[in-house]
Amino acid sequence: MAWLTQFAVALALPMLVQGVVKYWRRGSKPSSQHAKTPTIDRFQAFGARDIVVYSLLLVTLLYNGYSMIYDRPHNLFDTLGLSLQAPNYQLRQHWARFAAEQRSQLGNSFYPVDQAFPTAMDKASPEFDKLYHQYATPYGQLDTLVDRLRSRDNRVAYATYGEAAFTHCTWCKDEGDYALYVIPGLAFQYLWLALVVLAYTQSSTTFAPRRHLWSAYLLALLGVTVLVDGWLFFLSSSERVEVWSLFASADGTGHGSQHAQEKYWFWYNTAHGLRAGYFMALCVTLAALDCSQSRVATTQELLDTSLKHTALTLQRLQALQLLNSTVLSNAALRKRLVEHHAELSRLHSKMKQDPAVEEAYKKVSQRARQDELENDVYAHVDQIMASAFDESAPKRP
Repeated sequence: MAWLTQFAVALALPMLVQGVVKYWRRGSKPSSQHAKTPTIDRFQAFGARDIVVYSLLLVTLLYNGYSMIYDRPHNLFDTLGLSLQAPNYQLRQHWARFAAEQRSQLGNSFYPVDQAFPTAMDKASPEFDKLYHQYATPYGQLDTLVDRLRSRDNRVAYATYGEAAFTHCTWCKDEGDYALYVIPGLAFQYLWLALVVLAYTQSSTTFAPRRHLWSAYLLALLGVTVLVDGWLFFLSSSERVEVWSLFASADGTGHGSQHAQEKYWFWYNTAHGLRAGYFMALCVTLAALDCSQSRVATTQELLDTSLKHTALTLQRLQALQLLNSTVLSNAALRKRLVEHHAELSRLHSKMKQDPAVEEAYKKVSQRARQDELENDVYAHVDQIMASAFDESAPKRP
């Protein structure tokens, strides 16, 4: 690790630890105002728009994970186990060995089939056969790629802009054309992430701090990332190696140091993995920050909660009234109800004579009522039952 990286870690680590400690202390010890005021948990305020936002985050996360693991850009030099600065004869030898191995495994489905390494003059396949083999195997279209990579400028363009641009762009003549071919795809990735961030911050069911503050911060962070990505993209390979040397020390052996620098020579492939990992980390961070939020309940939310509880209580009261009217309309049920209450009264009297039960009853009676509204409902029901019978029904303890 280079001295600059060590200095940055030593400088940022205490502040990072202090911020984490303050965050957890604030979450574990709420203020007196929040302790007295009802709060709303994040999942209690989860709405339909939040489902859409989290779906976008999940799609972005899965796409970038698949792109980083299973859909990485092809690299002929990495496939052949060669360095970008390998001599042309080594490139031809390794390609011939690779083509022979692929032909022994895949048969005629791997192109070329007649020679281990054909050139443009040797190739005499129909145009349809060219297009078919282009999609049949990853290197089916590389009949003349090795010849093209004999040039140093072509190798630099191949490493900087990727194999897809180097092999599929039919109108590219120089590095500027390759850049025009690659930049729209990269810009679309950042544009998609910016739209996800805007949807994330502008959802009407989310919390106020996220709506008003996080949008500017996240877009500013995304803008800085675009500038850094573009700056590194347009640097030369030697300049990228110099930037890399500031943050990581070189390997002791020459081969190890050269192997470590390969990822900065093939910057398109390296940036593809870094960009996908960055997007995934950002999506996970946004979801984690959102799920950990809580805020003070507004007056409207408290009123809505109270109305829901009141409606549920009224429904239960109506059910009790219906049961009461059913009992009053049937003489047999009235008789059984009176006998039941009398039996309960006798059992209650016997239980209170037991010292252990009496002591337990006193302890329970000293506890605060958990639901005053339920007690009011029971009292109201007792009044209805008392007025319905000549003899007073025993009250609910």
